[in-house]
Amino acid sequence: MLDRHWLRLPDPHRSAKSYLLALKHFLQTYDWLWTHHATDFFVNDYWNQSRFPDSWKFLKDELSYPDLLELATFQESQAHWPTDLREYIALSKTIPLPRSADDDSVVHKLKTTVRPLDKKIVYGMSPKKRHEVGIMAALIHELMAIDGATYAVDIGAGQGYLDMVLAFQYGHNVIGIDDDEIQTCGAQRRSSTIERVFADHNGGRLYHINRRVHATESLPDLVQHAIAADSDASLDASVDPDAKWLLCGLHSCGDLTPNIIRHFLKSEASLLAAVSCCYNHVTESFTPGHEQVPDWEAHRAQKRPLPKTDEPGFPMSRFLQSEKMSLGFTARMLACQATTRWAGQDDGRESYTKHYHRALLQYVIRDLGLISNSVASKDINVGRLSRSAFGRGFAAYAAAALSRLGISDVPIERLGQYEKDFEDREKEIAVVWTLRALLAPAIESMLLVDRFLHLIEESGQDDYVMPTEQQPPVTTDSPSARMGAPWFDSCGDHASSSVVTEGRSCGDTSSGAGERNAHDKVQDESNGIAATKGHQRLVVRLFPLFDSVESPRNMILVARKCKTD
Repeated sequence: MLDRHWLRLPDPHRSAKSYLLALKHFLQTYDWLWTHHATDFFVNDYWNQSRFPDSWKFLKDELSYPDLLELATFQESQAHWPTDLREYIALSKTIPLPRSADDDSVVHKLKTTVRPLDKKIVYGMSPKKRHEVGIMAALIHELMAIDGATYAVDIGAGQGYLDMVLAFQYGHNVIGIDDDEIQTCGAQRRSSTIERVFADHNGGRLYHINRRVHATESLPDLVQHAIAADSDASLDASVDPDAKWLLCGLHSCGDLTPNIIRHFLKSEASLLAAVSCCYNHVTESFTPGHEQVPDWEAHRAQKRPLPKTDEPGFPMSRFLQSEKMSLGFTARMLACQATTRWAGQDDGRESYTKHYHRALLQYVIRDLGLISNSVASKDINVGRLSRSAFGRGFAAYAAAALSRLGISDVPIERLGQYEKDFEDREKEIAVVWTLRALLAPAIESMLLVDRFLHLIEESGQDDYVMPTEQQPPVTTDSPSARMGAPWFDSCGDHASSSVVTEGRSCGDTSSGAGERNAHDKVQDESNGIAATKGHQRLVVRLFPLFDSVESPRNMILVARKCKTD
């Protein structure tokens, strides 16, 4: 039997395409809740002049700020609430992809094999980063062992936390690449310190490169570049041109994950493992109806520097391209929200105040004509202000924010009057922001499944249909068997539950394959069995890797190419 793709879809959905259409319908049904720019809340008097239902406005008086935070986290309504509101809350909870890593057998077993991170490596890592790096390093170690890969290439390596664990704790050769010189220099300083501590270890080599990577580059090219940039001239520059290597990215920002996917498909890399984040930086191909100019065209029209990408990041799949699907900046910003962590946060109430202050500032800017109306709301960028700027009331915040925008001639008394006029409307912002944030998991699900389906399409299939049976048990004494789940032990084995892409074989070599009729082959494809393409098998899987509360961006895309005879 050929290897299977795997993606667990929420009930009652069974195919990737039908699921994407359901997500599209859900988002379009409630577009009045998310298409407006949050900073224009008071400018456009959203509470009174939009399609926001009057029957939902009771939440302003009924729910406290802690209640709203709990609504965002647990998505539970009360029996006396209006039916349409309860339906919206229920659907926002059930339509996104399942995000519990504990429900995935591979992750459950993987956690039992994770090595505790060496204390000499983890300095500078937050608890969240330690959680992510520990589990992802264990996953990559398993994949490289099964595939026989000799190098890991981390694109968007940042400070190199993952790379150092892979090199110094697991003994892999790693090339960490980032086009931000500050990040690369930081990684080099950190790794040189750790390397002195591990001076006697016989593990892998770790290189840091400050540059961009192109899909046409081979592993020997990258290693040669890494060695040329290394001060140790004694390093061995020879690399087997047929060596297998893995591409990875932990929280790859914006268009970086789509580009890593394209690089994987075009290059000779045999494995891919990528976790996405920062969807607000993703570029799109089509113009959302609620935005004037698509991101991709805006850069050219306004002669701004083009994004660091070769193609737009959404949509990737031919299916959503045919649908001309677009999200827009506001939706992509929402996709970054981590509502699973809102309840219990010490600064949860403060977050609402920040949104309120920013929306009221926008009203002041427009009301006083401080910035031309030709400048789009999303392009009025105040930037990050100190926490103290929010603790002394709106007038103090507005003075600091306007100063950032080069505006200093608005009397503090005038700003104080705006604060007084709007003092009873902060809860409106909190209610709407909470309800629209419930859309975040659905928007992220669309972005993730679009990438998954793109890989499915590249495997030669038109769609993915979720198998009705669970993943079969493993009976071999292999690395994947020790994990208690099917991975990639050979070209004929079942693939693991992450986004895994393997090259497709020329045919099924299982017993009796030649006797199967056309109906059987169609049924196999509908069950997610990878088709054939040249001499490679391509299997795609998507699953949650991290704890969703500890790390909300927890879905991993893993891929493997497997050459066949």
